[in-house]
Amino acid sequence: REHDWIRHVCITGMSGSGKTTLALNMAKQLIEKDKSFMIFDWKKSFRPLLNLDSGIMCFTVGNEAISNLLKININQPPKGIAAKEWINILCDLIAESFFVSYGVHKILLETLDEAFRDFGVYSGSGNYPTWNEIKRRLEVKTRETSGRESNWLMSALRVAHVMTFGNFGKAVNYKGKDSMSIEELLNKKVIFELNALGNIEKKFFCEFILTYIYKLRKANQ
Repeated sequence: REHDWIRHVCITGMSGSGKTTLALNMAKQLIEKDKSFMIFDWKKSFRPLLNLDSGIMCFTVGNEAISNLLKININQPPKGIAAKEWINILCDLIAESFFVSYGVHKILLETLDEAFRDFGVYSGSGNYPTWNEIKRRLEVKTRETSGRESNWLMSALRVAHVMTFGNFGKAVNYKGKDSMSIEELLNKKVIFELNALGNIEKKFFCEFILTYIYKLRKANQ
């Protein structure tokens, strides 16, 4: 029943027991009913769906050789969410995905806050810095700090390196005329192919998108 679709479902089973086949059949039924969906495809298993509906949007995140067309700035909050609230949420997501300490969380939050202030975000500039800027600031701090905090800074800098590295870094730190927003993808059929990413990147990306959607809808209820 349609009102059951938004409820949580967990599909488990041994390798080869048919989990992916079941999920594919569920997606096919959504296509038949012209319903929107969003799939996080860790192993590139859902590409056959593209043959069923030309309207499906497929993003191979982090692989420019295929379709790395997703270009967003993850530091830009959903509509209705204050910038200070958003950087807290981002740091919580990063701490969970990267398993970092409270000290690293504190440094990342302070650095984001400084960058947002300097870029005029709190004054309404709309000029959100990317993680390339956060990384640059952390590099400066690392050279100027010693003691216990220097260890936190090194860990924070490793996080920033992952967040800006390679094609994944290009996808989530984009500022330009082709920039997208998650809002544009709602009410569409979307597949995110994540097989080109490392496990930390996959985990962070999935949690980021889901948290973004949740906060967006809570803010606009």
